[in-house]
Amino acid sequence: MKASLKALTGREDVRSLFAMLGEGNIRLVGGAVRDALLELEVKDIDVASRLSPDEVIARLVREGVRVVPTGLAHGTVSAWVEGTRFEITQLRRDEETDGRHARVEAIDDWDEDAVRRDFTVNALYLDGEGVLHDPFDGVADLKAKRIRFIGESRKRIQEDYLRILRFFRFTAGYGGARPDAEGLAACEELREGLSRISGERIDEELSRILMLPRGGDALEWMESCGVLRECLGDVRLERYKALIEIESSLGLESDAGLRLGVLLHDEKGVRDVGERLRFSRVYTRRLAMMFSAMLSNIPSDLEVRGLLYRYGRSSARDILLLSWSNGVLRDNVQEWKKALEGLEGEIPNFPLTGSMVMDLGVKEGELVGKVLSRVESRWISGGFKGDSDWAVQCAREEIASLGNS
Repeated sequence: MKASLKALTGREDVRSLFAMLGEGNIRLVGGAVRDALLELEVKDIDVASRLSPDEVIARLVREGVRVVPTGLAHGTVSAWVEGTRFEITQLRRDEETDGRHARVEAIDDWDEDAVRRDFTVNALYLDGEGVLHDPFDGVADLKAKRIRFIGESRKRIQEDYLRILRFFRFTAGYGGARPDAEGLAACEELREGLSRISGERIDEELSRILMLPRGGDALEWMESCGVLRECLGDVRLERYKALIEIESSLGLESDAGLRLGVLLHDEKGVRDVGERLRFSRVYTRRLAMMFSAMLSNIPSDLEVRGLLYRYGRSSARDILLLSWSNGVLRDNVQEWKKALEGLEGEIPNFPLTGSMVMDLGVKEGELVGKVLSRVESRWISGGFKGDSDWAVQCAREEIASLGNS
């Protein structure tokens, strides 16, 4: 573990930042330190600073470093050093919180800065000499696979109710078989506070939970204490678990959208959750489409081509995986696998256009649509066979039929 910390402080980008801002002025903090202890990959790095944002900007700009004031209200700037993004925040305490926002005051005390953080494993500081500062025994909790709020759980949650979801995400990511009992009880008691949090923030946190290897565990804990219902209403947790098994058995890549979709009950559930969490129209349409075309049977080769034609490859894949995870025919692995493989085929291209119909003398818009629809039905039922000459001949036949009706 110590070697990992030495490797972190020995990185060229980190050494450069310490040199530019002064070793006594900054410490690495939070996730980068935690992940280095666990010998995990360290990406973006959070930095706690005794310097004001103006001082940080001035020093870094003199060195030719790109700096962006990403959160001046909270004393935060972002800097890119040798390709690495550092988020540098002045030491602070929360003067006033409402469960969603905080009014902060700059301070010059490392331990007081640590008090405002959420979990003990996130209040780990590493200075320029490689010395680890651990005011709340976060290392012991990390070794014990225990995610514990700093101080009183209820108070930490009431400062920012999103910490309820972060508790489950961190427990699934770094914790053991069960959540900390005090933290879980506080999340259950205060779950209604999530209604104060913006839909975008909840969606972002849920998406990260859904993509965890132990996302299913997190969802079960959330369901047991009413948090999942608070966020999504009624859910189908068994479908989510089935999807994970399917992805694992076939080595499929997934995304949070599909995993969220299979959790929801139906198209109405999609629209209700979409309104609550402020989904984009495109995202809502994607999830609703999965349910509008959900299958009750394993599709034939022809039906798979029909899905490809109507919905495109990505949406057809969503529909198949939702349908497969839905239950009754879940054990027919080879048939479903064959259907998924069928999505790799060429997407059929309907060989007739409205202008081609109009070239046959049809001018009325509604009639053009009827001809196209009838020819398309014949083309689909015939296995998507037929070129443009065939389609034009079919169009002539349909025009004659409609003229005589």
